Amino acid sequence: MLRIRPFALCRPLLRQNHRFGLTFSAHGSSAAGGQVTGLVVGDSTQVQSVVEKAKKLKGLTTVLHSTSSQYASPVPEVVSPLLERLLSDNSPYTHVFFNATTFTRPIYAGNAIATVRAPSSIPVKFFTVRSTAFKASAPEDGAQVEEKTLDPVEVVDSPTQHIKTDLTKSDRPDLGVASRVVSGGRALKNAETFKATLEPLADVLGAAIGASRAAVDAGYADNSLQVGQTGKDSKLIVAVNKDPDAPIFQVADVGLVADLFEVVPQLVEKLKQ
Repeated sequence: MLRIRPFALCRPLLRQNHRFGLTFSAHGSSAAGGQVTGLVVGDSTQVQSVVEKAKKLKGLTTVLHSTSSQYASPVPEVVSPLLERLLSDNSPYTHVFFNATTFTRPIYAGNAIATVRAPSSIPVKFFTVRSTAFKASAPEDGAQVEEKTLDPVEVVDSPTQHIKTDLTKSDRPDLGVASRVVSGGRALKNAETFKATLEPLADVLGAAIGASRAAVDAGYADNSLQVGQTGKDSKLIVAVNKDPDAPIFQVADVGLVADLFEVVPQLVEKLKQ
């Protein structure tokens, strides 16, 4: 999926990461107001296919793109000069949410909301948005999106170099974009039990596998599988815990007080029927 990361508004500039595909929220952008511009950076094998997909997205006004071998696996020190030139004094990309200086963001795994105030003297403000915070816009053949090319800014002797990218390969959906996630915690005892218990359920549901921070810290699962403890962006949360006072029941839509080692195998068998 292509994650579009909002960088600035009144006219928002969104950076699009080619590595993860393409996702854009018209709802999120319209809530921000005004015209929405996307920025795609990459090398010659990456950019054009992403630009063509972006041009079909309803709600996107303009797609800027810049191509360079340096942008194949971009690091901040390489991309920042391009953004600096783009966000110059004469840039139309200025403030977030109509010159707003006060924003809210979740902290403590979503259990609290922090209000952050930035000085009004700062002309450009950067922020990121969770890809699951808004419903993604579907491609639309009739979308009218303008395409513009930006000359790359070549960086000589960058202090940071991209060495390699290690991606976890799985036949299951990617955790970041999965519509279903089966997640387990420390109660699963060890890595072997974690795998033996959750994988059959995830397979029958076509779901990704997630793990709590406690399970990751205990070595039951890889760090890439860690999910938030409350699942704030989830549309439906189903919880199984033998403790009726478990915190998860405070946010779950459906809760079952039972032993997961008994319930999960039964559920798998029912779903297979």
